[in-house]
Amino acid sequence: MSGLGVGRLRALKRGALLWLLGGMVGLEMMEASLYSFASSAIMGGVGAAPEEYAAAATAYAFMSIATMLLQGVMVRWLGYRRFIGGALLLFALGGFAAGNAGSVNQLIAARALQGIGAGAFWSARILINLLVKPERRSGAIRVYLFGLLFGSAIGPLIASKMVEYDGWSWVFFASIGPALLLFLLALWVLPDADPEPDPYEKLQLGHLLAFIGGLVAVQLLLQQVRFDFFSHPLRLAMFGLLAFALFATFIYHQRRHPTPLLNLRLLGNAMFASGLWFYFMYYLLTTAFSYLFPQFAERGLGIDLTEVGWLMTLSSLIGVAFSLYFLGVMKKVRRRSTLVLAGFLVFGLACLWATWLPAEVESVDLLPMLLLRSTLTVLIALPLAGMTYTFLQGHEFSHGYRTRFIVRSLSMSFGTSLGAVLLQNRQAQQGVNLAANVNLAEPAVVDWLATLQRHFESLGYDLAQSHAAALGVLQQTLSRQALLLASQDLFTLLAALGMVAFAIVLIQRRLS
Repeated sequence: MSGLGVGRLRALKRGALLWLLGGMVGLEMMEASLYSFASSAIMGGVGAAPEEYAAAATAYAFMSIATMLLQGVMVRWLGYRRFIGGALLLFALGGFAAGNAGSVNQLIAARALQGIGAGAFWSARILINLLVKPERRSGAIRVYLFGLLFGSAIGPLIASKMVEYDGWSWVFFASIGPALLLFLLALWVLPDADPEPDPYEKLQLGHLLAFIGGLVAVQLLLQQVRFDFFSHPLRLAMFGLLAFALFATFIYHQRRHPTPLLNLRLLGNAMFASGLWFYFMYYLLTTAFSYLFPQFAERGLGIDLTEVGWLMTLSSLIGVAFSLYFLGVMKKVRRRSTLVLAGFLVFGLACLWATWLPAEVESVDLLPMLLLRSTLTVLIALPLAGMTYTFLQGHEFSHGYRTRFIVRSLSMSFGTSLGAVLLQNRQAQQGVNLAANVNLAEPAVVDWLATLQRHFESLGYDLAQSHAAALGVLQQTLSRQALLLASQDLFTLLAALGMVAFAIVLIQRRLS
């Protein structure tokens, strides 16, 4: 091959590497968006209660955390090509299993398998530092950011189309093709070994199990507290003590270990620790918002699911363009904490917009709150990234990024649980309140039911069937109204949490 041909092949391979790294995070973000948007269809498909749906999300998060913690060891054993390639195959296999799940337990197991694969995808940001020359890294980060944002943006539209035309299973099948394509790309462009291996990083299985066990105990505590707070307080206390003991064991050994899975000494850096806290709040609030909004729009306001998907994707794509433009001017912003402050304020306004909407609205009335939501990457995520860990170098950067990934996964798991469980509880309470205020003997209700009954009689129903159908419509109306009110209550809660984060940013002095 001529020198010119070799040069073109190398340039093509460099470009393919960038799109592989951007594609991996884009695929994981798309999968998270698909799962969140299609929550109602998935729960109906496998017969899952909201807490069981949240448990599947938790299994995904915890397994991805385990993979990320073992990343250094696995790369040293397998090399990046086998590590990333195997992860992509496991992710595709997990998607196939999730789409064919016939029960809640099968869905949880399939999501756990997907999580094992997904945890490796976020090595992409570490690989940019390892494989891309410094003069090309800014372009690589743009591709990485585009993949991340575009994957998240396109998810709602894909999910709405899949649910409407193909069924809930295709929400999971949709990620298989891209995963296999990225697998082939990984075999071509990734090195067989770690270019900068850490020869001292060891497998610490016991420490890893202690950490995951602590996370499971915390999750069980959060899920059971609303049931057992008064009836079984001792059980809750045991979960709390177990979580504390396991986390204390993990932290004690990690701080003393010469090559820890997590470099907890980085938390001594005030800016790094503060940035992680605000990352946690950002992902917790935005994940709960992403779970809640489709429920609010489709089931509460009666807007077509595909229309909701278009609205979310359109607003997110506008946010993608805004984010890519903002990268060019980020260096000119001297006090980035001001952007974070504005971001939490904007989030609060987006949530409050939902509480101001009446029951009968057009879909376009939802666009302002979605556009406000789409600016949060620029206002919160990007400034935090610039302040939190970009000062880290080498293996410190890898450890810092692992810690950030763990915070992201935990906050997204908690955000899904928060949205799913609280919406169910609040809807039940609002349903009881509405039913107590409906008097079937009230003249207006009697006239309304009589009108409905005559309508069903005109369709060929007999008297008993028409009466039952009219009562069924009344029940559906009350259920829809209960969900609408419950959603607005949760949006109010999210707005309040956003204002708490706003106040903390306002008074703190570490993030600058």
